[in-house]
Amino acid sequence: MSFLQFCVDSFQDGSSVTVLSLTYASTYLPTQSFDLTAEFGGYKLSVSIDYSDSSSEIYSLSKLQISFKQGNTTLYALDLNLNVSMISETNTSVKLNATLIMKSLKFTATADFNTDDLDYETNPNVDLNEYISVKLYTTSDREIGHFSFVRNFETGELTVKFIYADGTEVNAEELMPQISAFIQSLLEEE
Repeated sequence: MSFLQFCVDSFQDGSSVTVLSLTYASTYLPTQSFDLTAEFGGYKLSVSIDYSDSSSEIYSLSKLQISFKQGNTTLYALDLNLNVSMISETNTSVKLNATLIMKSLKFTATADFNTDDLDYETNPNVDLNEYISVKLYTTSDREIGHFSFVRNFETGELTVKFIYADGTEVNAEELMPQISAFIQSLLEEE
């Protein structure tokens, strides 16, 4: 285990302007832990990672937490847990739980599937919504809506819709073009 702390004092009253601390731990090479905290002015950045890569067939990002705060106000935060394990040469198990906070918005995402489940050639009527959930809330946990994946089975085209809590639907690419494009690119890689 190692520890590093860096501090710069530039005020006459001795108050700290910048503090950086880093902790790294490794019980054995495939499992590692990393924590970083940086404070500058009224801002604080925290990063924490725990992961293991016990073989070429199993990968676990048991914790990835990032937060960026101004005082007590969270400007950005990410909490991610990901487990990926090979079932066979062509089939992988994926389990994901994630929360992303950007100012007053909170996205939650869950996924639990085997890649064979999402293969349109062997499972042409697959409904991605059974395996993947992406929801949008305020940071006070009021539901704004959720994303829905709609596949045109004739053309194979995938459309991402955003459905507000009141049932109103819009194309996600019109509402949030960058997020829609990101989700679209992840799904097209399969």
